[in-house]
Amino acid sequence: MNRLEPAFELSGQIEMIATDGAGSLFDKGSEDPVIAFQQAFDTVGIEIEVDTIKEDIGGPKKPHIVIMLQKEAIRERVLSLYGSDGPQESDVETLYGLFNDKLLPLLANTSEIEGVKDAAFRLKENGTPLVMTTGYNDEMVDIIRKRLKWLDEVVGHFVTSSDGPGRPDPFMLQNAREFVGVTDPTLAVKGGDAKLDLEAPNNDGMPSIMLLSGSVPDVGKAEAIIEEIGRRHLILPSLENVIDFAIDGTLREEIRALNI
Repeated sequence: MNRLEPAFELSGQIEMIATDGAGSLFDKGSEDPVIAFQQAFDTVGIEIEVDTIKEDIGGPKKPHIVIMLQKEAIRERVLSLYGSDGPQESDVETLYGLFNDKLLPLLANTSEIEGVKDAAFRLKENGTPLVMTTGYNDEMVDIIRKRLKWLDEVVGHFVTSSDGPGRPDPFMLQNAREFVGVTDPTLAVKGGDAKLDLEAPNNDGMPSIMLLSGSVPDVGKAEAIIEEIGRRHLILPSLENVIDFAIDGTLREEIRALNI
């Protein structure tokens, strides 16, 4: 990765940790949205593979549907179903409605990621704010917060797709920094499990870390995404590791080592 741009480094003591939701803070493997997308597309007669869904996961859900409908992997079926003019806005709305219908019951039973809850409480005791940025909207996040009530104890601020532009726009991170009072993005760090989770902090000048707990399951795929982005990034198994490195003071050196 020598040709990659250097990683954004922490310039001092960490003042905020930002995390994605599904696949990072909860829902190991980011399974809930993937299942819901598959079921929604299947309902209208389009078979779509998990890898195709995960290529662009992490952003607002309706634009994600538009992106998936343009994928070469399902081009023939989309053409057969919608004709040469392609899917219209009403077709996207239909798929989005189906996606919501499939997703909301899954969120009501979403699961924890081993070790993350306890690590989040350790971070709270350490006095470092934890914020969540997510491609889910307010309704979806409200369901998750009712399911995982501990989130309200450890997450100081939630920024959803209902609040403004989604990733890779840096709006969510800038909103979180403003809420917490962090003016310098190099005093914060973002952890996430998808390509968009690295692109948004890159656009904010914030250090970020690829987590292997969600849509990117192994180092090989993580490195391929990092190559696409063109900037070095630390890769860690879980948000638990980010938090523990932040608490013991070694995260700054872990990131700096990428640039040596």
